Amino acid sequence: MIKQITDSSLLRLSDSYYGGKIAAYAEAYGLNYDFCRFYRLKNGTLMINNSNCVIDGRPPVNEELRFFIKMNGISAVESPLDIRIGGYTRHMRTVFEMKPCGGNINGNDIRRNSGFEEIYSVLNGSFGDIPHDLWYSDISHRVRHGVSETFLYRKTAAVLDFTHCGYGWLSNIATLPEYRNCGSCRELLTYIAENLSERNIIGRLMAYDDKVPFYSRLGFEPVGKDIYITLNEMENNNG
Repeated sequence: MIKQITDSSLLRLSDSYYGGKIAAYAEAYGLNYDFCRFYRLKNGTLMINNSNCVIDGRPPVNEELRFFIKMNGISAVESPLDIRIGGYTRHMRTVFEMKPCGGNINGNDIRRNSGFEEIYSVLNGSFGDIPHDLWYSDISHRVRHGVSETFLYRKTAAVLDFTHCGYGWLSNIATLPEYRNCGSCRELLTYIAENLSERNIIGRLMAYDDKVPFYSRLGFEPVGKDIYITLNEMENNNG
């Protein structure tokens, strides 16, 4: 039975990426916002943040779970489980561990935890259709509560989503299309890898297949795989 949790002491989370992400949002928002809800599953925990879902643990992949995901209009699910749901597409991501490699970028050239509007323009220009107000309020809130960090270098941005059990997980790594192939992404990521290492944090990120060669060339090490499912565009447009 899937039951909502409103008491943080009832959260049962693993040391994994999924448990860490749920813990980070619980720390940033608490458990009493309607847009960020937490649920107890058999052998697991589930979080819904707006239309995104994260599942931790090893709950049974049954009709109750599939129905719950569809009923709540979930557009994307991160989970260690191989969940198959009609109307959703499975994507494989490679987990990379960032290796410090002596980058020569000057830290004074990096804007940290500021310039959110410029970061938004980079991400929206790279990925498209990101709701401005929702993104801005979320990232500013998480940064303000010390859960996340942002990095901006020239026209390249990256977000440290959260740190958990000695690992720092990056996302939203992007360069505006017209500024690509100039080395700024390489320079920023090598700086972040060094910066995290100095804080005794191991940087990690997830990459789709088309980005794997780039991160491999940086010397980052593939350490695992992740399955990410997203609602098909046609299903999404049909509500």
